[in-house]
Amino acid sequence: MFVFLWILLTLKCTICLGDEGLYKSSDDVVILTNDSFYPAVLGSENAWIIEFYNSWCGHCINFAPKWKEFATNTKGWQKVISIGAVDCSQNDNIPLCRNYDIQGYPAIIFFPPHADEAYRGEAIHDQDTDSIGRRVINYIGQFVGDSKPQSWPALQPLSAVEQIWEESKDIHKHVILLFEHEESYIGRQVILDLCQYKHLLIRTVTNQNIVKFGVTHLPSLFLLHGDGRFEHIAKGVDDRETIVAIIKKLIGADQDNNEEKLEGPKMAEQTVKNKMHTKAITNGTVVYMSDLESALSYSFRQEIAIQKSIDGKALQALKDFIRVLTKYFPGEDYLKKFLLRIKTWIDTVSSGLTGEVWVYYIDSLQSVDTYLPGKISKIGYTYLPEKISWIGCKGSEPRYRGYPCSMWTLFHTLTANAYIIGKNSPKFLYAEVINAITDYMKYFFGCKECVNNFLKMADKRQISSASDQVLWLWNAHNKANKRLHGDQSEDPLHPKIMFPSERVCPKCRKGIEKDDSNREWDKNEVLKFIVKMYDKENIVKNSSAFNTESDVKKSRVDLDWWERMQRSKDLEKIKDIRQMKRQKLEDKIKMSGNHLPVSKKLANSKYQVEEKLKYPSGLSRGDMNMCVMFYGLCIAIIGVLYYHFVRRRKMNPCNGCSNP
Repeated sequence: MFVFLWILLTLKCTICLGDEGLYKSSDDVVILTNDSFYPAVLGSENAWIIEFYNSWCGHCINFAPKWKEFATNTKGWQKVISIGAVDCSQNDNIPLCRNYDIQGYPAIIFFPPHADEAYRGEAIHDQDTDSIGRRVINYIGQFVGDSKPQSWPALQPLSAVEQIWEESKDIHKHVILLFEHEESYIGRQVILDLCQYKHLLIRTVTNQNIVKFGVTHLPSLFLLHGDGRFEHIAKGVDDRETIVAIIKKLIGADQDNNEEKLEGPKMAEQTVKNKMHTKAITNGTVVYMSDLESALSYSFRQEIAIQKSIDGKALQALKDFIRVLTKYFPGEDYLKKFLLRIKTWIDTVSSGLTGEVWVYYIDSLQSVDTYLPGKISKIGYTYLPEKISWIGCKGSEPRYRGYPCSMWTLFHTLTANAYIIGKNSPKFLYAEVINAITDYMKYFFGCKECVNNFLKMADKRQISSASDQVLWLWNAHNKANKRLHGDQSEDPLHPKIMFPSERVCPKCRKGIEKDDSNREWDKNEVLKFIVKMYDKENIVKNSSAFNTESDVKKSRVDLDWWERMQRSKDLEKIKDIRQMKRQKLEDKIKMSGNHLPVSKKLANSKYQVEEKLKYPSGLSRGDMNMCVMFYGLCIAIIGVLYYHFVRRRKMNPCNGCSNP
């Protein structure tokens, strides 16, 4: 039974891991986490090149296939360099991403062999995988002699062909020379592709002695025999894969049989499974409080928390964003109180802060306030839900929609509610929300490409009325949808369209053209539609009916801050509340006893006596019930004995009397 349960748990964990991030265990990319990164990378004899990404980032989604292909193309290089990836959207990886100061996604960091904790890595800003591959080869080629790790092959071309005999050892059953052009990378790539074969030695020669060896085409391959003969085995083959195949066949190595990835059938199966649920959840015109809260939770606990340093303009941007949230976020009281506490604290910060300090305060400022208005005890919650639960923004797969969708939703909600609250106010700051959003994007949003595109649009904004920022954001969102339509980051079940469509808002378009793209917008109607859609009165707050079975089945890790606290402190909280209630009542009596009427003093005294009689010190309700039962039993026994003796006396009244 234990083995069976272990297998089930293992399968469950494997399935869960497969659903997270942009990479799977079947890919050639090594998936690293906060726990596995340090033992795998630091002190390793091989180098590492690691992509720090965010699974919701559109640019990361587009880059992922290239990174997978790069890892597959360099699969044979693992003795020298490994290709990894870290998902910074996972809570557990936040300390790791913050430690290496990941400011945007995707971020590619190079770690040399034997890197220590103090090494921060070398950022590679070029995201062309061919260029990255050449850069890696150039780096490896720098190591010569004793500085080269023992397991690494030599990549430098021979200065003279005769040197091959000095490097050839008894272990080398096959020695091969590859002649190529000086600027070519094929030879070095082939050496790395085959470096796992210990009995094979390959070295390159560039444009030297080609006449002596009869080389007329480059690249050319020569096999060296033990008796000093050179055998020409291939010439003019300028394809890396072909050269590798020729050498493998020569040395008798088996071909690599990579399993095909059934992406098409898997994608189709997943689409069928999710279609019904996705279709039932939303038609794109409903706003869910769960999405808004999840956006804030992710923003606070990951995007802001990941920052190594927040100061200067970034600190001011954070203050402005928090201020706008406290004014216009239409959340529940517990979250609005929490935002107000954050604002009160952040306004006192002037010299900057770190991500760790930010995390400390957003945790410590969550609380449960107990108070006694009159005789009624209430509990006021002040916290930020930790559980991420997408509903309207739930994608057909975890990599789709999610956080970016929820942030667009949050931004639209802020502009719409700012319009509702301040449209008639003479002191209303027309661009307050857009400015705060733009600065947040600039300093905290992780997707670099998204930020650049947003800032380009924001530079041209013209806002001079209460409605302008609502319509500007709507127009900017449509431009983004148009740009990303057909992109790899687009959810196939949620295609990006010009919103709102004619179906949901027939009045939002002018004219009768068949093609929506040729019809002009009626901006007055669009404004009405957007404001109504994101109005706090229309936001769906109780969204539990939309949760799927997987959403309901949550482990302790999935519980939000309040639920975790409740699970561990339920009994303690109840005890504290009762004790606090008694203490406050006693304090109230002591403080006002000399001024209370006699009747109230007697009533309070009577209440205290009754409480002491009802709940004596050290006795529980069960103890009191036992005492009552025992008392009743004793009365019954006494009654039976009394009845027995009285009846006996009546039946024999003179028993024991003596005769005169």
